[in-house]
Amino acid sequence: MTTLPAPQAQSAVSSRTEYEAALQSLRYASQAYYGDGVSVMDDASYDQRRRSVQA
Repeated sequence: MTTLPAPQAQSAVSSRTEYEAALQSLRYASQAYYGDGVSVMDDASYDQRRRSVQA
């Protein structure tokens, strides 16, 4: 499995635009991981981004 550098995860999303961007990055990371086996975001960054969307 290959891990590429992750974009900086934000602690919270404060606008609709940030929310949509965070969702898109999570979708991309999931598709890459489960489709190609390539991790484009480390686990900690993914989890932090997911928590910021849930908040």
